Amino acid sequence: MLNEAGLFPPSAIGILGYHLTPDYWGVTVFEAESAEAAFTVINIWRTTGTGFFKSVKMSLALTVHDSSALHAKMFQSVQEAAVKMK
Repeated sequence: MLNEAGLFPPSAIGILGYHLTPDYWGVTVFEAESAEAAFTVINIWRTTGTGFFKSVKMSLALTVHDSSALHAKMFQSVQEAAVKMK
């Protein structure tokens, strides 16, 4: 229905995949050009699925590799700031 109407996916969204967890949670993995575009994805599902979805969650995610690199960089920055404050 949404695809045929041209409402999904929004133009600023790149769908990377649709997945299902063992607990039957549907997971849509996508890239968004902006926060507003990401919100649009969730709001379309909420609006069209009223009463169907018990809850909708949205979270940013990185690959484990990218997350580890970011954490290391942040940790180093905090350590450097702590040394400067002594």
